[in-house]
Amino acid sequence: MTTKDKVKLSKKNCANYSVGICLGAEIKVFGKRGQKVGVGIKINSDKSGKLCEAIIDDCEYFNYIVKPGTTK
Repeated sequence: MTTKDKVKLSKKNCANYSVGICLGAEIKVFGKRGQKVGVGIKINSDKSGKLCEAIIDDCEYFNYIVKPGTTK
């Protein structure tokens, strides 16, 4: 999948996509020694405000949430 294809998919399905700019929100599961104790959202300042096409190849949100949710 090319970067252009990824951006096109993100435009339709990514919660972080805002007119081509990444919001940088990440979902994290918190826990101790294998026990999940909560879920939180934080803003990744390294991605927030950057063009989607510039960061999408290394985007965990795209790879783990968007892409699997849109493929059959």
